[in-house]
Amino acid sequence: PSGNAKVICTWVPTIENQPPDKSWVEKFSTEYPTIVENVYGKGKVIYFANQPDVLSYTMGHQDCMNLLERSIRYLAGDAIQLHSNAPASVNIGLTKSLIRPGEYILSFVNTTSAPVRPLRELIPVNDINVTLTLEGRSVANYKVLRCQGKCDVQSRGQTLTVRLSKLEDFTAVYIQMNA
Repeated sequence: PSGNAKVICTWVPTIENQPPDKSWVEKFSTEYPTIVENVYGKGKVIYFANQPDVLSYTMGHQDCMNLLERSIRYLAGDAIQLHSNAPASVNIGLTKSLIRPGEYILSFVNTTSAPVRPLRELIPVNDINVTLTLEGRSVANYKVLRCQGKCDVQSRGQTLTVRLSKLEDFTAVYIQMNA
């Protein structure tokens, strides 16, 4: 890493499978960085040398998922104002328009299924609640683009609450904020 980068984590040497009194290493830190924080422009960047996203997807190990989630929350700070009771198998995305300021698409993708890959069937998820805060004074307009069940949208100032009675595969909501 460059001189002003901060090494957060390094490769941990292999600990050989031996009797407990011999299964240790001199130190856990090595000269091989695996997670590095740096400044780029006006923001911060975290670089992962060991692909925790692939490990999260293929192995589903909670440590990798926690690492990614905490890194995103650290970098975004208070910018992410989205909370939900949806299970982790529901991917929630918020897309901000670069062409029309104040316009968003809130999308839900259900990947809840039996533990067989490739997916053969989706299991519907019921009673999902999402609360999010967006840039702008208040919600000017919204439109449910697709929903399998009932979709209730309520707003108070910049805060929007979306309630889905049922999510089978995909739901999307268009949101327009007042400047």
